[in-house]
Amino acid sequence: MPAKAKLVTRTSTSSSVSSDNLAKGTELTFAELDGNLINLRDQTIGIVGDDSSGIDVQSGETIKIAGGTNITTAVTGDTVTITNSFNTGDITFSGNTISTGSSNANLELAAAGTGQINLLENTDVTGNLETSGYLANPTIRIEQNQIKTTQSNADLELDTSGTGRIKFNSNLAATTIQSSVGEPATLLKILDVDTDASAGPIFELFRSSTSGSDADLIGQIKFRGLSNGGNEREYVNITGKIVDARNGLEDSALLFNLFNNGSDTHVATLGHENLELLNGVGLTTNGTISTDGVSIVDNEITASRSNDNLNLTASGTGLIQLGAGTDGTSAGSHNVGTLQIHEASTSGSTRLFANGRTLEVALTGDTSSSNARYRIQDTISLDMAGFDSTSGGTTKGAQMQHLVELKNSASGNSQLASSSGQATGLFITAGGSGDLTLTDFYSIRSFGLASGSVAGTTTVTDYYHFYSDAFNTGSSGNVTVSNEYAFYDNGNKLSRFGAVILANQSGDPSGVTDSSHIYAKDDGGSSEVHVRDEAGNVTKISPHNEQGEWEFYSKNTRTGKTVRINMEKAIKVLEKISGETLIEQE
Repeated sequence: MPAKAKLVTRTSTSSSVSSDNLAKGTELTFAELDGNLINLRDQTIGIVGDDSSGIDVQSGETIKIAGGTNITTAVTGDTVTITNSFNTGDITFSGNTISTGSSNANLELAAAGTGQINLLENTDVTGNLETSGYLANPTIRIEQNQIKTTQSNADLELDTSGTGRIKFNSNLAATTIQSSVGEPATLLKILDVDTDASAGPIFELFRSSTSGSDADLIGQIKFRGLSNGGNEREYVNITGKIVDARNGLEDSALLFNLFNNGSDTHVATLGHENLELLNGVGLTTNGTISTDGVSIVDNEITASRSNDNLNLTASGTGLIQLGAGTDGTSAGSHNVGTLQIHEASTSGSTRLFANGRTLEVALTGDTSSSNARYRIQDTISLDMAGFDSTSGGTTKGAQMQHLVELKNSASGNSQLASSSGQATGLFITAGGSGDLTLTDFYSIRSFGLASGSVAGTTTVTDYYHFYSDAFNTGSSGNVTVSNEYAFYDNGNKLSRFGAVILANQSGDPSGVTDSSHIYAKDDGGSSEVHVRDEAGNVTKISPHNEQGEWEFYSKNTRTGKTVRINMEKAIKVLEKISGETLIEQE
């Protein structure tokens, strides 16, 4: 047992104690004082362990607190810290830490029977926490690969603190959000409750590669479903693409793929310049398609800007084709292309122009090249392909028609005067101050041309540069035509022809005021050329009779006399009389 120090004291001489008066009583003798000092020196301190064994420590000695198995000690200032750490098997207890000594082994906590392992409120877990059962608090239960709320009809919310975000890291290879049968169709709803004008909520797909490259696909949304055979199909996918990854010059595109006839098909690309529809995909709308220059409403295309042209331009040698979608393989008439310029109505005093094709050319220098040709050309390209087409009549076969359709749809009478079925000519408009000289202009020029190398033999019979049919009045009997002209020169100008073939008339033509006639008619079985003046006098100017002799023929309507003189015989008589040779044979 430890020895206590016995001290000799005196009775207090005063009840008040201060820094100057300790109420020590009377003075001690030297022997008593020495005894007190010796007793203080020899006193001990007892220290007893858990096993009830103890030691006495004398004054002036050092007390050493030694560690042992799984126990360490430390002294800091006036503080002694004793840390215990012990293990049982592979489990080590050190302070408030429990750990396992087996490499990469799990630390498992197991309750007995139906007991549970309860983690107190605000328990922090660093690292992984695994259970073969489930983790639960009063409202959330985590079991196997499911997180559930245990409150009836309550939402399951994932929330962060402050500006933190909910992130799914790269170890999350795939995530499935699945609804049960009969539940609402909305499986994922992203809600932003901000009231400002900034964008939100934001759904972001970020491809965090070391460096972006051209043609990188940087995100994709897939729409999958089953076929009627139970096979899973990716019916639709939308993919982001880097077109140009150069810093400061970045371009991108959005790719759209659909299933088409059982195959994944790239149908559209939305680029930085345009929307490209691919693989036969068209554009259909029951509304309006509008651009800066063009508006398309129903079946009407209109230039958007005021007084702007509407231009249709093909690429390279391509053509602008107008078609009604009929190939004409069946019998009958088929309209395979119509270009109609339509105005709903107009007053009689309104001048309407349907100005068609215009080729605008501005020369940049003088030229005498044979390639200096500026023309608009309409062509019917007919490939006979080894077959015959023998329909008769001048309105059949290949032909270019320019018609004025004239009708009166009202019950009242109408009159159209001074109209031209087709007008072609020269139109000189105002230009600069320079002179303009035009040489050899042909208002109408007809030609035939064999172009390229023709392997077979081509035979052309009866090629007419101008052919006039008689007016077909139809079968109604209500159409009357007076003074039908095949050619009419209203300006009384000179006309120049090559050899002219005059077909036989059935008789002398009727008189026309201020006009004469040149024509052919049969005379004794031979076609002869005649002239008829306004008065009706007829003279044959191809003077040969049935014997082939030269004769003079004239019919005078004033005198009623018809004169026929055999000029060859008359000249021969004159030669005999004069002795001169007047008829020279060649």
